[in-house]
Amino acid sequence: MTIIELVMATGIVAIIMYAAISFFISVNRSKAQESLRADVKSEVEEFLNSLRIGWNARASYSLLSQSNAPCTTNCPSLKLTVAHGMAGTLETKTYTSGCVSPGSINAMTRFNTLNFGTAMPNGCMACPQGLMPIVTVTSAGAVNRIVRFPHNGSNSASSFRINGILGFNACFTQSGTSPLMVAFTSVFLSPSQKAGALSVLERSIILPYTNFANMKMNAN
Repeated sequence: MTIIELVMATGIVAIIMYAAISFFISVNRSKAQESLRADVKSEVEEFLNSLRIGWNARASYSLLSQSNAPCTTNCPSLKLTVAHGMAGTLETKTYTSGCVSPGSINAMTRFNTLNFGTAMPNGCMACPQGLMPIVTVTSAGAVNRIVRFPHNGSNSASSFRINGILGFNACFTQSGTSPLMVAFTSVFLSPSQKAGALSVLERSIILPYTNFANMKMNAN
């Protein structure tokens, strides 16, 4: 082979390898994106199902502001007293939007570039730089537990994923015997995104003040 033929062959092979590697990376990113969106939808449904059950089984309730004052519109906290188990043992269940540190994560420098305020302009909580928006579900009484949404890093900072679900925010509106309106937002960083860009999934649901036939439900 002449030098020219060798150079041309090398160039062709390089182009083919570059195309193959780019395709492989693109496929992996696409799969990671689909997996992340599935995780987001799964956690959102988990939260909303818990909320539906609690609201339908409530014995009493209150909507609270950030300072725990009575609230009716765009409230960050909903407190329910629900009947739990066949004996109807009472349980206090509180859904609260707030801000927490993700902990001593390895990706703190990149995390600090994220702007949750821009991604969640209609949220009832505004988190400063370095803090992630979360919804904490606290149960006390018949059941005692604390669940944090998103689950990302809730057990330990070492399990935190920067390319994952990075924030949840739930805002509640209700007055008198009107339905409970819930505006829910989750933010996440897709594998293909750079710098401080965030993806957002928004959901709004309406829960009637009384359930079908006004039957008393139970939070089993």
